[in-house]
Parts: sequence; structure tokens; C-alpha cells
Amino acid sequence: MIFVFVLFISPIYIINSEQEIVMTSKDISFVDEIDERIWDVNTGDLYSININCQDCTTELLFNNSTITSQSSNYLGEISEPGLLKLRINNFSIDAVKVSALIHQNDEFLNTRPGPTDITNFTEIYECGQKDGCIDLDDENLATKINSSDLTENYYVTGINSNEDIDYFTILVEQGDIIELGIAHSSSDLSISMFYQNPDSEQNLGVITATDMMINWYEASNTQFVNFENQGRVIVKVESQTINAQWALKIIRHQTIDSEVIDLAVTNEIFGHGNRTIILDSSETQAALFLPTNNDIEYTYWSLVDSEWLFTKNGLMLGDEYTRLYPLPTASAIKIKLNATSYHSIISLESFGDLNSVYEAPSLPPILQTTNNSSWPLIDFEQTNNFAQFTNSIGDYSDVYRIEITAWEDSIHFIRFEIQGAVELFEIELISKDVDDWSDIESKTRTQTSGDLQVAMEVPRGTHFFRISLVNANSVNSWGEYTEPHNYQIITTYELVEEGEEPWFPPDENAKKWGSFARWFMGLVLLIPAAYLLLSYRGKQHLAKELHNKEQRLDWLKSQLDKGISPRKNQKSLAKSLDIIAILDWDDACQTWGEPDLMYRTEGVAISVWKLDPRIVKNEGCVPILVGIYIIEGEWEIAALKLDSVEENSWEIKSVTPRFLFARNELFLDTMNPGNKTFILVELKGESSAIGIELNGRLNGEPAASRVPKVLLINSEEE
Repeated sequence: MIFVFVLFISPIYIINSEQEIVMTSKDISFVDEIDERIWDVNTGDLYSININCQDCTTELLFNNSTITSQSSNYLGEISEPGLLKLRINNFSIDAVKVSALIHQNDEFLNTRPGPTDITNFTEIYECGQKDGCIDLDDENLATKINSSDLTENYYVTGINSNEDIDYFTILVEQGDIIELGIAHSSSDLSISMFYQNPDSEQNLGVITATDMMINWYEASNTQFVNFENQGRVIVKVESQTINAQWALKIIRHQTIDSEVIDLAVTNEIFGHGNRTIILDSSETQAALFLPTNNDIEYTYWSLVDSEWLFTKNGLMLGDEYTRLYPLPTASAIKIKLNATSYHSIISLESFGDLNSVYEAPSLPPILQTTNNSSWPLIDFEQTNNFAQFTNSIGDYSDVYRIEITAWEDSIHFIRFEIQGAVELFEIELISKDVDDWSDIESKTRTQTSGDLQVAMEVPRGTHFFRISLVNANSVNSWGEYTEPHNYQIITTYELVEEGEEPWFPPDENAKKWGSFARWFMGLVLLIPAAYLLLSYRGKQHLAKELHNKEQRLDWLKSQLDKGISPRKNQKSLAKSLDIIAILDWDDACQTWGEPDLMYRTEGVAISVWKLDPRIVKNEGCVPILVGIYIIEGEWEIAALKLDSVEENSWEIKSVTPRFLFARNELFLDTMNPGNKTFILVELKGESSAIGIELNGRLNGEPAASRVPKVLLINSEEE
């Protein structure tokens, strides 16, 4: 016999199960669409199904026979194996959500274990993302779940058979936060927790509960529990209803290590529990936080002279800006955040004066030798200068530097006019003597007829302008935000007296030796150019002579036959390699004589000559001459490979001119169109033939040019 219990409306998940729980969801948005969900069920299986839609009809069937219809909630028990089917007729464009749960196993403990009892642990899902897992659309900032299938490891599921209490155990580490919520319940349900270590137990009470059927889509009931110490947690699940079916979403969040946040990469921060972040900032940049949901406790430190100094702590309120001001000369701030879950937008807000990186000091420098670069400079070419009194850090007086560069005895007229809350301000213009740093003149002004301005004639040198808040009384503590007083400085400058241009007659010796030095340096600079020109012309002349003496290699052989030392012939050959490369390719090849191997394509030409073994530097080596001509294309990381078709491979022992080589490869690097290169290579090996291949990247793509024939060592023919 099939028992069906009809309850009330609830949001959507779906089930498809074979000896397991399944929870899925599907939205229906087509008019008159018929949607069916089918599950294999066995004797004794319980089912709990909720349907949530505004304008649809439903029908529950078992083995194609209608059990009941026109309900939003279905509960029952299966009396024999078969197919359970839910049919939904959607008559509107509203999305339909289904939450369904089927269960037949109950393997949890029914008695709570004590602190010293050994139990099996239930594995729970762990959020391993430092900036993720949070659903910003959820009012509690719960973890965002991408799947509502109850077989996923986000969920723990069970059934309270015969009103028994279920217990399961999970491990927790120091600083862990456990996120817990009821994902599906067929009736009333209460979830409690007990924290245990080997010595004691602490009752944490009821974490979340419901007195009716519920599912995740219908109501968010997420709670967060923080654990300061390592141990284990006993989760208690109880209901006053027989055979209550339940599914809990339970997730572990671990403490995240301190890290530097790059605001150029991201301006958001997510988290659970304690988290420490570091922001690079200057002493005139406040960190601006905007929590989008929950309040966040904070403590922060300023990095001053490589030491973290405690600065302030407090509470960031949700949907309100909180500004964290650094201590003077700080180069970074470190913030420790604490909340069960949080999300905040972060930015940096500058409070430097005159668009500088400095907060204007309150007093002028006492000594003339003081480095005054931290006093913001007023630029008279920019008539409008904006600044502020940052009341949150006790900023009630700003002093600016004025630099007048001109000839001696010059006179300059300067005027400053202030716009803003002028009734609150007082201004002072101070003219300094460049010789003894005394005050030449000082003028102090307050508001007169709604205006606030001061003017003075000053000599060249450094002077100062100060603006202060009159009767400033701080009622807030340092770092507590209060609205700043913004103001604008309008400047006027005129040259009154130009002064005398300094002039010093030149020394006669300076004129004489200066003229000599100019001629001498000019000639010295011409010497390298003359040397290069003569060297190039000499090489051209020698190349033409060598071209007229064709069969250069035969000539070298005849020199060896005459007894000329190999060392002298080696020097002659090395010099020829560089000079002959100046000639055209065909002329250059004719100069050496008929090649033993020739290879030519549209982009590259290669010629190879066998040399007399007596010319080698390394005894027992085989000398060959290789000429390479790049006709088209640009070769990068080019290499000449000299290999063997036999087992015995060749090894390069010497290369003229000098190139890097390793084993049987010679590295030519970059070769551009028109490059001609002649290389003398000495090879060591026992093979009877040499294969020649040029490889590298041609116009950015991998390429190779291999001579189709091999060079036979002991034969006159290839």
C-alpha cells in the first residue's frame, strides 16, 4: 500500500535516485510546457517533493498510476519497487522550481558519543578559495552553490526513523568557521552542536531550526559557527515527526594567511572569520572600505620605518564607508578583519595637499639647511590650487613653500586669495631672508567683507604661505572620520623689478685653452670614423684581389705542398673568410673554387668545400668550409647541424671565425636577408659522410633547410 502525505508549498530541487539521495533543479519558462521527473524507487523508500510555481498543475504517479494531484507538496512511502513520476503542466512563463528528496538508508548514530569515545568522521565540503564561495545575492552571504544535487559533497542527508535522534561527527581546526543551513526538510527539524576535545564537551545549543517543511530555495537559514581551537563537533539532528527526511548544507571555511592585496588587480575582498590583508599606500592615502552586507570588526597597523605600529580598531558598518588613515611617514597598512562572513569594496583615497603626495606640515622649517621637499610647492603658473584640512588626523594648519628664482635685487609681487569656508580660516604670508633665514616681513589676515586674501612684495628665494583653521577644537578621536574642510588657493604673480643680470668677463687662458680643447676633441672624435672607412676600403681592395685569384683552396693546398707551415696558412684562411664575404655570392664561391656540395632554394643557398687535412689545428680532425647565404626571410636562433647517417656521429672541435658550438651543432643566432657567412669547421669522428642542415625560426615559424646530398669524406664524389 502506498502512503501519501500532502503538505504545503516550497521552492525547487529535483530527484533522480538509485539507492541514493538526489536533489536537482530546473527552471521552466515556456507556456504549456509539460515537464516530467522520474525516479527508480524500492520498497520502504520515503519521498518528499515540493513544487513552487504561480500557475501550474502537478500530478504524482507510481508505475503510471496516479497517486494524487493538484498539490504543491508530496510526502509518502513506497510499498513496492517501481517508478515514481512527477508531471508538471506549466501554463505561464513563470519559472518552476522543484525540490525533491528520496532516502532509504539511516546509518547515523542515535546516541551522542562522549569526548573520549571513538567515532567515524563525516567528510564535509571545504571552501578552498580565499576570494570566493560567497553568494552576494544571499542576505547572509552564504556560500554560492552551483549544484542543488543532494549527492554533491556540499550536503549531508539523513532520516530520523521512528523519532530517533541522529548524530554525526566532523573535525575542526583552529580558526575554522562551519557554515550550516537546512537545505531540505520534510517536517519540523532542529540542528544543535556540541564541541568536544579529549578533556571536555561544550554545548553550543541550537544552531538553526524549522517547525515546518522547508528547502533552500524557500528560505535562507544559514548560520556560521567559529571555532577558536582544534577539536571535533557533534551535530545533533532531531525532529518531532516520525521518518523526518532532511538535508543539511554544511561547509568548512579555514583561516586565510596574511597577503598583500593589489588594488590594481581587484578591489573586492571576501572572507569568513579572521583575515589579515596588507595594502601598499603612502602616508597621504586612506584605505576606504565599503562593506556591502555585514558589519566587520577591524584592527589595523601602519608600517613606519620597517615596524608595524598599532593605529586603531573599530567596527565597519554595512553599506557605510570606513576610512583607515595611516600614521605619518607610513608606507603600508595591515588590516585584520573579523566577521562570520563579509564582502567589501576597497579603494585608496588621497588626502594630499595641492595634488601632491604630501600632507602640508603645520609649521615652516626652522633651519635653512632643513630638507624642505616635503612642504608642497605652490606653482604660480597654475592659478587654482586645491587642498583640504583632513580633520580626521588632526590637520588644522597647512604651510606651503614658495620658490622665486630670478636675478639678484629683483622684486616680485605675489597675492593669495582663499575660497571656501573663509570665515573659519586665517592666512599668513612669510618672506624669508636667503642669507640668515630670518623673517623679512610677515602678514596675517582673516576674513574681511567676505574675502580672505594677502599680498606682498618679496625678493628672490624661498618663502612660505600658511593657512589655518581658527579656533579649531577637535571633538573626535584620531582616525575617526569627520568631513574635511576643502579650500582653494588662487594665486597672482607679477615681476616688479627685474634686477641686474650677472656677468663675469671670461679669463684669457680659459678662452685660449677652450678653443684648443674644442679642436682637439673634434679631431679625436673623427679618428674612429676615419679608421672604419680606411678598414672597409682595404677589405674591398683585398676582396677584389682574392676574387681575381680564383681557386683559393687549391692555392692553399699548393702552399702546404711547398712546405709553408699550416699555422701561416690557417691565418691566411681565417683572414680570407671575413674578406670574401664582402663579394657577391657567386663571386665569393668562385674565389674558393668549385664546391663539393651545392644547395639553393628561393630563400637560402649553402655551399660546402672539403679542405686539406694538413690545415687543421686539432690533429685527426676533418676540415670543411661551409658558406651560407640568406636570400629571403629572417632567421632567428639559427643553427648549423653537421650529422651522420651512420651510428658514429660527428663532434665539432674548432670553428673559425668564433661561434658557439656544442657537439655537432654550431649556433649562428640571427641571420637577415643578404647575410653571407663562411665558416671553417674542424670535425672529429669516424663516419664516412657528413649531413648538413640549417634550422631555426624563419619569419617567426620553425623551419629547416637540409642539403639533400651528404659530403663523402674519403671519396671525390657525393
